[in-house]
Formats: sequence, structure tokens, C-alpha cells
Amino acid sequence: MGGPVDCHTFTPGNQLGRGTHCNVCLSTGQIIGLNYGGLSGLASLVAVIVLFAIIAKRYHQNIIDPPAAPWRLLRSNLDALLINLLVAEIPMSLGGIMDFQWVAERQVYCGSHCTVQGAFQFIGETAVAMFTLAIALYTFFSIWLNRRFKYRPIFWILYSVCVWIYVFLFALISWATHKDEAPERGFFTPTPFCESILHRFNLR
Repeated sequence: MGGPVDCHTFTPGNQLGRGTHCNVCLSTGQIIGLNYGGLSGLASLVAVIVLFAIIAKRYHQNIIDPPAAPWRLLRSNLDALLINLLVAEIPMSLGGIMDFQWVAERQVYCGSHCTVQGAFQFIGETAVAMFTLAIALYTFFSIWLNRRFKYRPIFWILYSVCVWIYVFLFALISWATHKDEAPERGFFTPTPFCESILHRFNLR
């Protein structure tokens, strides 16, 4: 079953019906938690946009009035990985902001909103984790070997392309494979929130 229900006839926080994950009526504590999640997503998105605006402004200034010393936008592999990390924050933040609808309706249910939120969260969180891991390993080996690695675009381009292809294809293929099934058997469903993959897929 998908779509909103009358939560006054169900216990908050419990799933509706037998064997279905499609409707979850939220308790007051869950609503407060989702509200904070939405606010965190909004703050993160604003911070990323402001940071990109600052980078774009300084880049434009350097184009108009080049500094005396040689310069370029990406000075190291780490810079490129950090840019990708910030880009990955955008879908993750959007997924958090989408919690505001559940707060307003005091319930979570299957549907396009839940599917899009689940996809945003999966793509964002997975990409953030992979780029964070790459940055951590890059920093570790740089310190351990006591050397600064040369800037090699092929390194971060190949890694970034692999990460983005993986997260987008995984989310798209998983959704497409199960899009014609009943709502409660979809890939992204409330468990109890839509940022999770249905429990039966976690067991595989």
C-alpha cells in the first residue's frame, strides 16, 4: 500500500499491515529527529553553494587579473577529490531536505517522493564515503612516505568517474529492476525512513 493514511487509527512508529513497509506513522520524537535531519541537510547545501560561489568568484578574478605567480584551479589530486566530495554532498543534502515533507505529514509512505529521496541518499552517502576514503588514504600515504605526490589528473579523473558511474548505475538499475513490483516491494521503502533500502534486499 502506498500513499498517506489516517495515522489516528494506528500506533505511531508502527508499520501498517502485515508484511508491508509502505506506511509508517511517526511519533513525536521521530518527527523532531527528521526535522533536525532536514535542517542539517539545508545547512549543508547552503554551505556547499556558498563555498562553490567563493571558489568561482576567485577563479573569475584570477582570469580577469592573473596573479604574478603561476596558478591553476586544481593544484593537487587532493583538491580534485575535495571538489568531488563537495559535489557528493549536494544529493545527500537534498535527501535530508526532503524529510520536511514527512515532518509536515507526520508519516512516511511509499511513492515517488520516497523513491527519489532514497536514491539521493544512496548516491550522496555512498559517493561521500568513497571520496572521504580516497582523501584519507591519500593523506595517510603522503604523511607516511613523507612526500608530496605529483599532480596527476589521470588519477583523480579515473577514480571519480568510477565512483560516479557505480553509484548512479547501482541506484538506477536497482530501481528499474523493481519499479513494476508492488509499492511495498520496491527497492527504496520506509524502513522506517525512505533513506533506507528495503530490509529484504539488505539480507542478500
